[in-house]
Amino acid sequence: MTDDAPRWNTRLAAAAALSAGGCALVALTAAVSDTRLGAPVAWTWVLTGVQVLALWAAGRGKWWAWLLGAGVQPVWIVYALCTAQLGFVPGCLVSAAVQVRNYLDQPEPLAAPATVTQAAGVS
Repeated sequence: MTDDAPRWNTRLAAAAALSAGGCALVALTAAVSDTRLGAPVAWTWVLTGVQVLALWAAGRGKWWAWLLGAGVQPVWIVYALCTAQLGFVPGCLVSAAVQVRNYLDQPEPLAAPATVTQAAGVS
């Protein structure tokens, strides 16, 4: 994260802004929800889908995957608070910390690897 600090900081800020928007959306829908749970059940599916997408993308080396995974954790925390499921909170905090650390530790994406013929000097 040395040479490209402004780019990395911009990405972190964008992820934080999107996460804050997600938190607000969950809180607003919970405030008007008349479900017994305290928030629309659809949020569990949406948030789980986002987390699975982040894990899938991280496994494929996508630079944005760890940011997505970290960004969904505060939204899970808001959901947990709205539904009185406080057991989610510690896991979300740990998950967010690990995913932010992984994002910061990953190398900047490299150029596409050379093909076998290019590496051998064959044109």
